[in-house]
Amino acid sequence: MPTTTTDSPKTNTLTCEGHTKSGARCRRRAVEGSKFCSQHADQAPPEMPEDIDRDALDDAIADLTGKGAGAAGGSGASDSDDPSSPLDELKQIADYVGENVSKIRDAAVGAGVVDDGLLERVIGDCANAITSLVSAFASRAGGDYEEDDFGFDKEFTEGLLPLATLLYRYYWRVDVVGIENVPAEGRGLLVSNHAGAGIPFDGAMIKTAMHLEHPTPRHVRLLVLDWLMGLPWMADLMKQTGQVLASTPNAYELLKRDELIAVFPEGVKGMAKPFSQRYNLQRFGRGGFVRIALRTKTPIIPVAVVGSEEIYPKIANLPILPKLIGAPFVPVTPMFPLFGLLGLVPLPSKWHIEFCDPIDVTQYPPEAADDRAFVLELSERVRATIQERLKANLLTRRTPFW
Repeated sequence: MPTTTTDSPKTNTLTCEGHTKSGARCRRRAVEGSKFCSQHADQAPPEMPEDIDRDALDDAIADLTGKGAGAAGGSGASDSDDPSSPLDELKQIADYVGENVSKIRDAAVGAGVVDDGLLERVIGDCANAITSLVSAFASRAGGDYEEDDFGFDKEFTEGLLPLATLLYRYYWRVDVVGIENVPAEGRGLLVSNHAGAGIPFDGAMIKTAMHLEHPTPRHVRLLVLDWLMGLPWMADLMKQTGQVLASTPNAYELLKRDELIAVFPEGVKGMAKPFSQRYNLQRFGRGGFVRIALRTKTPIIPVAVVGSEEIYPKIANLPILPKLIGAPFVPVTPMFPLFGLLGLVPLPSKWHIEFCDPIDVTQYPPEAADDRAFVLELSERVRATIQERLKANLLTRRTPFW
């Protein structure tokens, strides 16, 4: 009778790779087909932190390497029967981030931190600025433009307006009051405080406000200092965008054409004053702008600009360099020259521009312009009005940057 041989079961000779609660290595024999004993069968490898799902991690690695679910080691195959590709995983991540960004945006809008649709408006305005800028310079390069006898190109200036709008709306976030005090037509003389460490950003924002805020948009002709008009890289741009060399004959000619002009009686002293003296108006010279207004019967509109003094906090002057470039001064700020050209980027202060009540000079005879005492008195009246509004508006703002 044949003898039946029964194979004895194979025994696992591997020692369990699990660890006891004290951290010691387990000395029990591992279960067949596993690296762990029955007590530690579900224990994750000791090098894995307890807050990570090892199965999920193994499945994710397998998906990204293209080996399919459960290919990497661990406690077994994934529960998912439809493993996703790496691109699908990335899409899911992008969707997750997008959903949470939307939630954050909605929360910010709900809390009043940002306006609804702000991002969309910024993107749209940036695209418009780029398109207009390219078109404006293309027209100039092609010779398709018209200038007045001062070199002012109206279409080119309006092509740069979207770029100025970005600074106006999103960088300096300009608030404007009293814009209705500026005449919709006819001659007008805007008289403003001055800052900017040599670059007339305050004038640019006044010009932009007249286009964006006034019921009847108008171009403002700035009367600027001779040293700016003498810079080869700045003079052409100044002329093309409507700026004119500050002189009595030029002012008379523009007002005779019923233009709207802006002057800064503080001059270089206003731009060059140190940060410790910010918003303390310097003397208005000999009242030249008053004589011009009296002789041309032009209303004077004082303008108070808050925010321009913080864009370049001047703490000192650089020696030698001003003479080399023909500038009256070159400021030392907390950012320049320490950070090089990056330090020339103006700081994003919060601006407030107030157009004060106009001063009607038609009640005075033209010969009043020859009365030195009266001219200085009216000039001081304008200065006092601007100084008063500067102090009042400074008290209402929370910080220089918000």
